[in-house]
Amino acid sequence: MRIGKKCGFIDKTGVNITAVKYDDVAAFQNGIAEVVLNKKHGCIDEVGREIIPLVYSEIFPFFNGIAKVELNHKYGVINKAGKEIIPVKYDAIKTFTENLAPAKLNGKWGIIDSNDNKVIDFKYDKIIYCAKDIFAVGKYKDEDTWRPELVWGLINIKGQEILDFKYTSIGKLSEGMLRVQFGEGGFKKYGSDDAPIILQNMGKAGFIIVNGKEVIKPIYDNVKDFSEGLAAVLIIKDKDMRWGFIDKEGKTVINLKYENVESFKNGITRVQLNGKWGIIDRTGKEIVPIKYDWIDGISNKNQYENENVSDKEFEELYESAF
Repeated sequence: MRIGKKCGFIDKTGVNITAVKYDDVAAFQNGIAEVVLNKKHGCIDEVGREIIPLVYSEIFPFFNGIAKVELNHKYGVINKAGKEIIPVKYDAIKTFTENLAPAKLNGKWGIIDSNDNKVIDFKYDKIIYCAKDIFAVGKYKDEDTWRPELVWGLINIKGQEILDFKYTSIGKLSEGMLRVQFGEGGFKKYGSDDAPIILQNMGKAGFIIVNGKEVIKPIYDNVKDFSEGLAAVLIIKDKDMRWGFIDKEGKTVINLKYENVESFKNGITRVQLNGKWGIIDRTGKEIVPIKYDWIDGISNKNQYENENVSDKEFEELYESAF
């Protein structure tokens, strides 16, 4: 509830849980609510006790019983009892996955566990969780240049480098495959001289597996993660951009002819051709004709089985799906 500029809580009978004293409050989630007073954040329980003191600049949402906190531009982690299980000393902390989280200290990234033990040394410029005990790590080359480039490799949980630093990008694991981009690096200028756009030359894209073996050669201009056994791939030729789909052996399953596509979900996906949108299945068959200005969200193949559905019938099917 709010009275004037102050907030508080009452129960469903109207009895005060807290005094009306806070500058802002959030809704209760799992028995805890965040409260703010004089720009300091803390948390209360369902009977109004301040179980996490109002000392932090920000408290991030709890997940698996812990939450990231910020104080004086440094980050740590607390539990629901308010105990700092990770001291507030890091430049940044990412989400914990399987008891491990990338953390940044003194400008460099490493890996810590939930007891604040250092697992991977703080020596990388970027770090991404890829798969169980596998991390993509980035290093700047030519750091003294006006816009240094990142090169990426893979390390294991022991800190051993299992893939050379040669890629311009490495994605997260999807169905056993990692997206990679490989090229000479550098930067390209797009647009006019009056309004130039400078983008990093990411090179060609393909897929590797977690041991670093290249399974689909980097011959595409862009790729999306595998979903339901297929990955969207892009080829650009003379400024003409065309998307299609390949399988895990690199075989083209759906020809590269679309202007835009999305990953498959429940056996279907949206595609754009000649400025119009439709829906195809995993064989490339049009489940919904490609003639609509836009199609928002899709649910499952069975709702679009008849490719000869009328506009009115399609609208009824579409509305029923959402």
